[in-house]
Amino acid sequence: MELEEKGDSLGFQDMRTYQKVVYQNCRKYLGSEKEDLVFMDIVGRKEWLDIGFLYDVGIAAEKGMEEESYLKAFLEAIAEDLPVKVRSYVGDAVSSIEDISESFRTAILARSFHVFQVDKSILYYSEERKETSGKIINKNSIEELLKAVEENNAEKILEKGRIVYQELNQQNVDLEMTQMNMNYLLVNLAHLGLGEDESLNQDEIIQYIRRNVFENSALFPDKKAIIYNDTAISYGELTKKIKTFAYNLKLKKIPKGSRIMLEADNLISYFCGFLGCQLHGCIAIPFEKNISIYKFQELFQTIKPKLVFMRNNGEDYNDYLHCGEELPVNTIFPKYDTVCSIDSTTGTTGKPSLVMHTNRSLVATAENLSYGTHIDAETILFTNIPFALASGYRRVMTILLKGGTVIVTHDAFSLDSISYFNEMYHLTHLALISSDLSALCDAARSDHLLDGIKYIESATGELPEGIITKFYQKFSKITLFNVYGTTESGCVLINNTKENFSEDCLGKPSCNAKICLMDENGDEITTPGKYGHVAVSGDMNMQGYYRKKDLTEQVMYGDKLILNDIAYFDENGYYYFISRVGDIINVGGRKVTPKGIENIAIKYENLADCACVAKEDLKHGQIPVLFVQYKDGCDADTEGLMNFLKGELEDYRIPKKIIPVEKIPRTATGKVKRYALSEELERRLAERPSASPCEPDGSDADGPKRKSR
Repeated sequence: MELEEKGDSLGFQDMRTYQKVVYQNCRKYLGSEKEDLVFMDIVGRKEWLDIGFLYDVGIAAEKGMEEESYLKAFLEAIAEDLPVKVRSYVGDAVSSIEDISESFRTAILARSFHVFQVDKSILYYSEERKETSGKIINKNSIEELLKAVEENNAEKILEKGRIVYQELNQQNVDLEMTQMNMNYLLVNLAHLGLGEDESLNQDEIIQYIRRNVFENSALFPDKKAIIYNDTAISYGELTKKIKTFAYNLKLKKIPKGSRIMLEADNLISYFCGFLGCQLHGCIAIPFEKNISIYKFQELFQTIKPKLVFMRNNGEDYNDYLHCGEELPVNTIFPKYDTVCSIDSTTGTTGKPSLVMHTNRSLVATAENLSYGTHIDAETILFTNIPFALASGYRRVMTILLKGGTVIVTHDAFSLDSISYFNEMYHLTHLALISSDLSALCDAARSDHLLDGIKYIESATGELPEGIITKFYQKFSKITLFNVYGTTESGCVLINNTKENFSEDCLGKPSCNAKICLMDENGDEITTPGKYGHVAVSGDMNMQGYYRKKDLTEQVMYGDKLILNDIAYFDENGYYYFISRVGDIINVGGRKVTPKGIENIAIKYENLADCACVAKEDLKHGQIPVLFVQYKDGCDADTEGLMNFLKGELEDYRIPKKIIPVEKIPRTATGKVKRYALSEELERRLAERPSASPCEPDGSDADGPKRKSR
């Protein structure tokens, strides 16, 4: 309820006095049993001299009156003989106290309509939002204006707005009709702004950049947002550079929707460009700073970018970050569900694909990460995950949206580097790939080197065998999170290893993710312990593969994204990784997972790393083949390793071929490139077609020779 003067203008203090009188009259009118349903704004804001009433619709029935009749009598009684009148705004009815906030929200919306319904003392949101048949005489024009708002087209909004105004003035429309038309427009615009209609959420991009990054700059402009090596940038400086970058794109007349490639060289420049592209409405395509000429050319030919920001052979970040004005924050933003970035998959199972993400999916992933790993404004996170990769820049994005500080280095893992930054900035979080996590456990001399760090995140989904035990032996005060996700889905599962100690455990779904398992027929699996394809639903999912409609349709099943992983869940709702779909080895009808063999093999004392792949076989269908990397200074001991495996594995799981290599090929995030090993196997077999598939390979050029039997 809101108070208004009946006649003479009243001062603020007088209005406050009458408000208190009305408040007491409300309580008296309801009686002692229901007086607590009334509350008053005690803040004293001049624009809100209001009283709240938790209206139980059963009260009118008790009095034998209709709901509106009761409210009218109520309003007249509480303001009788006072120089004020009371207007009531009624939100939608709700069934439980937990939903009161929704009723209050719609009551606020109803208040927006009173300008066009000046004679009404009671405005129901449910009535005002509805179109009154026959009274919207220029509906088409209004719909065109709303469409322009939905598209965020500034020129169209101005054009269509003028048309609506002219029609209302040219058609001898009486006051009631004008009010009705303007109310219809206002209702729909209010729905757009408050996001009631989920299909019209384009304005939420402001929440993504403006409300989060930009508001963080307003809250603490001098706070460090990004530290790259020893160079720091505050939220205030970051915001200025983002807006300057966007302004220069506009100045150079780069069309919205243009694809822009960004070399991830210097994190600060790159990230200003990444967000500046999105602020202007362009699509950012990150690529690694040391990308090969072949890969760059392939990406360039596929993307056909409008601009390329690249050292020596492209646009210079500095020309866009330090020259020109700032794009106003209240500029027209792109739609929330339009593509804003294109990422390359890591290519563990084959040629990388290009994945399209929207602003919505980036925000949802950030929320998932922050919720699951306790990231907030107090977080100071260190990581060396390459920020050209989705797993890298998403962590930077998460920190910025939460108002924390992120410290990033391009350097390889170093305990000294972590210790240095911890001493300088008092870290709270680390984000590492699994191989660096192992190196941390091996290199750390004491728990004290990581004093103050509360959480460490393994960002690659699979933990090495025995790593959790080793971790907590050294870092008992720190919580280790295992984060599972893909380039296509973002972060979807997080495991707190203090709660579940299994290396294979992927955890439970994060806040925006819905997970299920699908069988080969496309039916959902509901039985714990049964294997199935991981399927993900939620806002963090990709929009699709770039220019690969057929491939997109293969993995999108309704609202579900089918991932290339096999897993199962237990009775407590924890999910466990089994294998990637293409990795499972079918040995005479029995399913063998490479990871199961690798977990046993790596226990052999001379091995530094290993990876298992399948080889086609006439007798068994497929057989396992093991690539091994021996520790520095250790001789290749293929026969000893084979004897060890025979003592640990069932016959059908024993690798039929062992191949020493200098290094197991892995992605930047530590995942095995099995397709590369399969190609290497085919190459070697082609060179030695007479070699027996059932014996260790002692002929590898990277290891010592041994005589054939």
